[in-house]
Amino acid sequence: MSNKIVGIDLGTTFSAIAILDTIGNPEILPDLKNNKITASAVYLSSNNESKVGSEALSAIKAEPNRVITEIKRHMRDEVVYSLKEGKWIEKSFDQKLEDEFTPAQLSSKILEKLKNFSENIDKAVITVPAMFANNARQATIDAAKMAGLSGYESDVVELINEPTAAIFHYANLPGVSISGKVMVVDLGGGTFDVTIAEVNGKKVDVIHSEGNPNLGGKDFDRILLEFMSNQYKEQLGAELSIDDVEYLLQAEELKKVLSSRESHGIILDGPNGPSKKIEISRTQFNDLSVNLIEAIKLKMESCVRKSKLHKDDITQILLVGGSTRMPCVVDAIKQVMGKEPTKGVNVDEAVASGAALYAGTITDKSNLNEAQKEAMSKIDLSDVANHYFGTLAQTLDEERQKYFQYNSIIIEKGSKLPVAKTNQYSLIQDQDGFPATVTQSDGPTENKEFVHIIAQERVDIKDGKKDDEIQITFSYDKSQIMHCTFEHVASGKKHEIQIKSKSSEEVDEAQKEMKNFTID
Repeated sequence: MSNKIVGIDLGTTFSAIAILDTIGNPEILPDLKNNKITASAVYLSSNNESKVGSEALSAIKAEPNRVITEIKRHMRDEVVYSLKEGKWIEKSFDQKLEDEFTPAQLSSKILEKLKNFSENIDKAVITVPAMFANNARQATIDAAKMAGLSGYESDVVELINEPTAAIFHYANLPGVSISGKVMVVDLGGGTFDVTIAEVNGKKVDVIHSEGNPNLGGKDFDRILLEFMSNQYKEQLGAELSIDDVEYLLQAEELKKVLSSRESHGIILDGPNGPSKKIEISRTQFNDLSVNLIEAIKLKMESCVRKSKLHKDDITQILLVGGSTRMPCVVDAIKQVMGKEPTKGVNVDEAVASGAALYAGTITDKSNLNEAQKEAMSKIDLSDVANHYFGTLAQTLDEERQKYFQYNSIIIEKGSKLPVAKTNQYSLIQDQDGFPATVTQSDGPTENKEFVHIIAQERVDIKDGKKDDEIQITFSYDKSQIMHCTFEHVASGKKHEIQIKSKSSEEVDEAQKEMKNFTID
């Protein structure tokens, strides 16, 4: 069996790793206890040991401040986890303390654990939510480097969107017929994505993706925990902390039970002692979750509309992510789409399996045996950009005779990947330089107040004249990493920006900090 080609689902709640077997089929690798999914939890002990998965969660009672969960939700944020404070805090750019760790560093321990299930990895594809911003994607690449999955270039590690990987898996299942325009509803622990793709045999062509990076199963858990806290307060006069990991795990377990039972009771051990049994019905849970369900419905409707399709054009609906097991989610899909989703596939394993298949298609073919080459030759994938990218430019307000700054879109959301686009601009006066700015937005806005600036540098030129042409080229690769060139045509001066991960020195330093915590 070849253990060299892997796909990794780095999830908010659970993670998994899959390999390509000797005939080119994906296979989930279990841990020593034969578990095929690993809890995305990290425990950093006071004696420099680390535990990942269920072993980390088992340390919550003893040292709750040292157990970190929901790491993926912070991958795009400028935050660090403080062991001293037991929570995420704003990152200081002046000084980073020894007991503070970035989301990328903590994610690297999860990846290191998964990497140890295999050996001699030649190609790894890690999945990310479709709506992950560029900085979150780069943080994921950083985490992979710190985990020892690749060198300082991302040639060994690439990224793929989670719903795209899932479609890839479904389309390549033996004995399963997936064809036409299909919708993937992906509700994981921390994020929600809905994607529509055209599937023809083993060819997958993504049409459009929508999503919410702040909507997932954990939000349903918190709604349940708020209910539990209110009930506890009515009985014993004290509230429960809705950020307490132990209570959140109890709420998660209650959510799972309500997916198979109409009602359930729970006894809570809170600050004022144990409660009487607190009962909640599935109907009550659904009523509490109505705003979250409406948000899911709106994204599904938006995805169909922006794909320029009608819901009747969708031939099948595929489920991904453990939170799609909730009956209220399945009911919402039926209400919006008027049809039942396809069932019978393990929603926890589809993403990692699809990533392993994709890894097989893009790896150096010398890493594959003949059977694997044959299997990979039949597979084709085309993905799309899930954000708008542009630059800040100036234009003349004819009425006021004043220049104002606006966001000029260069790469449209929905563009087939890889994509490269060049726009022409000109200098508005004689000048010795100009700004090189890269923006990202969810919508096609020209308003600079509604965009995120992901890079801002200056291009120095000599003797720049008014009306000199400036050519700006953006290229966006299959891992959805941006490369930008700003050229002053008259002088031939080019300035390149790659929205890239940390430098080798920064990765080395971050990796050294995490190597102090050995995996148990």
